[in-house]
Amino acid sequence: TSGSRDTDKEKYKDFTFDHSYWSYDADDHNYASQEE
Repeated sequence: TSGSRDTDKEKYKDFTFDHSYWSYDADDHNYASQEE
């Protein structure tokens, strides 16, 4: 069914956004910096 496919797509989008958020907030301790 197309319904379940849309659900999986939304889950993936939410995960990607959540992962990117931590790398975006430079003031957070979880910030993924390229610097040593």
